[in-house]
Amino acid sequence: MPALPELQRAFAQAMLRPDAGVSKMGVLVSGHLNVYIEGYKARLTEALRDNFPTLHRTLGDETFNDLAHAYIDDIPSRYRSIRWFGRELADFARGDASRLPHAALLDLMRMDWAIGTALDAADALPLRAAQLQALAPEQWATLALALHPSVTLLRLDWAIEPIWQAATRELNQEGASEDSTEPAAAPHHLLIWREGLDARWRVLPAMEACVFEQIDGERSFSALCATLVTQTDETDAPQLAATFLSHWVTDGILADTLTAASSASKSPCRLATC
Repeated sequence: MPALPELQRAFAQAMLRPDAGVSKMGVLVSGHLNVYIEGYKARLTEALRDNFPTLHRTLGDETFNDLAHAYIDDIPSRYRSIRWFGRELADFARGDASRLPHAALLDLMRMDWAIGTALDAADALPLRAAQLQALAPEQWATLALALHPSVTLLRLDWAIEPIWQAATRELNQEGASEDSTEPAAAPHHLLIWREGLDARWRVLPAMEACVFEQIDGERSFSALCATLVTQTDETDAPQLAATFLSHWVTDGILADTLTAASSASKSPCRLATC
């Protein structure tokens, strides 16, 4: 009989690579190993359905399961939490056009994943309008903007939002959509974030997306305004910047950096080792 460590390694190999692992297990399994192999694959497939609910609803059980099983065989789970299984699914599907019936479903997959990520993201205090209103004029030039941890900006190639809405209505048992129009090719930016306990999204106009992409917690608000000047008339830039900033604050997609900066300024030591 094999030693326990050898048996454990063979069992793990059988889960991940059934054809290679079963032979090593030999007569000890007597056919019962398949119960664990199929159960393992079924649980990972269930996790993918949870992580990509609208993709599953759109593809249907059979097509989705085919994709899931191919992914499981090619990219075994390596995460401690099953929640993150599927992180590479979009890249996997992109590698072979035959894995999806339509290229637009790649964007739907990315939207599903970004929404799940937004719901699981860390908490942070949002920047409030009252904080901005309290700023002195000279402070605006160096005002740094940072995104809430739940925010993702996707660059999409297809207008997949109607598909997502129809699938979501069905998932929520609000009735199936009769709109079967094929998605149109439409490059655009989709902003996704969390508000309270719900995920939100909206399509960004091209100019707003251009400025939004530069928010990284280091560039100042004045630098973002300078970018706007290159995209529009100089006289319109301040009003556009104010409009965008108002939208971002209202949506709660900017993190509160002012409180942290104020607290740091009162401390004689700013080193993490203090």
